[in-house]
Parts: sequence; C-alpha cells; structure tokens
Amino acid sequence: MLDKEHRTAVFLNAVRFRTGLQTAARDGATEEFVRPLVRTDIFFWDDLGQMHVTGAASEMLLHLVKERVCAGRPILATTQYAGKGMDAQFERAEMGQAIRRRPNEFCRVVMVRGVRDQRGVVVSARDHVITQAL
Repeated sequence: MLDKEHRTAVFLNAVRFRTGLQTAARDGATEEFVRPLVRTDIFFWDDLGQMHVTGAASEMLLHLVKERVCAGRPILATTQYAGKGMDAQFERAEMGQAIRRRPNEFCRVVMVRGVRDQRGVVVSARDHVITQAL
C-alpha cells in the first residue's frame, strides 16, 4: 500500500467527465483520458446522476467502473438517486442499471440522511450514498 504522501486521487462530476471525454474523443485520446482515472488510488465522483449522461459517456463510465472494480481500486461517489431514479439519468436505462449494479455487487454502501454542510445546515433530506470498493 502507498503511504499517504504518494497516494493519488481524482475528483470528478458529470460536467468535468463529459467535457474531458469530449475533448479526448475529438483529439483521438479517449484511452489516455480514462487511464489515469482507472489507475488513480482514489476515484471520487461528486453527485453521480446529477446530470443526464449521454450514451458514449455512460459507456466510458461503465468501462471505468468495471476496470476499477476488477483492480480492487476504491470508487467513492455521492448521489441523490437510487434505483430507477438513477437509471433515468442515463440516455439508456439499461446502462444506468449496469453502472448502478457494479457498485452494489462489489462495494460497501453507506446511507447518510440529512447531511449537514460545513455551517451545520441540513443541505438535503434525501439520501446520499457513498460507495467504496472493498
């Protein structure tokens, strides 16, 4: 295991992922875009499902999730969606199901209700899910 000084982390959301993927696709460099996301020690996705994910982006996200799960690398994600609500955020519901299924099969799910921000104010009464590959 790497010591704390040498760990790498990537923090993304749908906008940054889609923008980066579009730029990489235009430049013919999608593999170069995804490789560091697969290899980083910690991958954190903020607000998974917050923005509608296109077919190409969801396929790449599924690839990323599969690769990280196979390598036993952590995936940390927050979301306000579960079940069919999550699936509806993807262009094809079956892609949302596949992306949702992987963490549910191979990760520990922690439900947090009534999350408070740094001021102590409850920011949402909805459930937030944090997953981490085991």
